[in-house]
Amino acid sequence: MSSARSFEPAVQAELISRCHAGEAPAIGELYDMTVSQVYRFAFRLTGNVQDAEDLTSETYERALRSLGKYTSRNVPIIVWLLRIARYVAYERDRAKRRNESVPLTAEIAEQLPAEQTAEEARQFVFDLLPTIPLAQREVIAMRLAGFKLREIATALGKAEGTVKALQFQALASLRKAAQK
Repeated sequence: MSSARSFEPAVQAELISRCHAGEAPAIGELYDMTVSQVYRFAFRLTGNVQDAEDLTSETYERALRSLGKYTSRNVPIIVWLLRIARYVAYERDRAKRRNESVPLTAEIAEQLPAEQTAEEARQFVFDLLPTIPLAQREVIAMRLAGFKLREIATALGKAEGTVKALQFQALASLRKAAQK
């Protein structure tokens, strides 16, 4: 199937219909028809071969899981696939930024005030916890216990953005309480 002809609405509708029916050859045709464009897009987003391959793979895994929900609306399916790739890249970038940390070198450690040990600092925060609202206290307590934002959101039945906002508010409340 040629690339130009493959995005004609009638051809695409027939291919999607066959994919919805679970025909493996149709899914293979869809992959062959679009993989080079998805990979090029992924490479532009990531800048390296390995990440582009991972992103492309994840894009097709997600597409296959939700292919039954896809409706054409006379837009080439490549547009849908590129949206998925963009979202996967965004998720990976957020996860990478969330996991970034600055290593504690001897130089940095020497510049830190030596008046409190880590345990004393932790106890100071625990002593201040009762002074902040319950929702904020729950988030801080779970963060101190080592839970990730996503895990806290799931446990509390809240959106991840809400948990982040509560954490931010809690830190501001703790700063105010510490200054008293």
